[in-house]
Amino acid sequence: MAKAGITNMEVKKNNRNRIYRYICKCRTASNPDISYALKISLPTVTQNTKELIEMGLVEEIGELQSTGGRRAKALSAAAGYRLAVGIDITQNHIGLLLADLAGTILKYDRINFPFRRTRDYFDGVSGKLEEF
Repeated sequence: MAKAGITNMEVKKNNRNRIYRYICKCRTASNPDISYALKISLPTVTQNTKELIEMGLVEEIGELQSTGGRRAKALSAAAGYRLAVGIDITQNHIGLLLADLAGTILKYDRINFPFRRTRDYFDGVSGKLEEF
């Protein structure tokens, strides 16, 4: 049976995801840094970071120091673009966490709320999340 190959669109999407994750991990990166670390050509990195900027996921935050030549633009994940919420349910508490896409924790709350396997419990968790 023939194995299906990876399409160009899948490669492009994979590269863009890798680049975005690298920027989030490093907090600040430049196109040359990304190219070197991920072993992706500089034109490909530049094209992808431009798309990420247009999507609002990445922003230019200045320029990095240079040892000569043109200074590289510093890129960072856009802090307020999208948010994620997480709920941690334990035997005696629920933990609520709000973070941006860069992984910065914006708010955390731990509430004493003993677990019960009832509809009222889960309605209560939903209410606590809405309040949060």
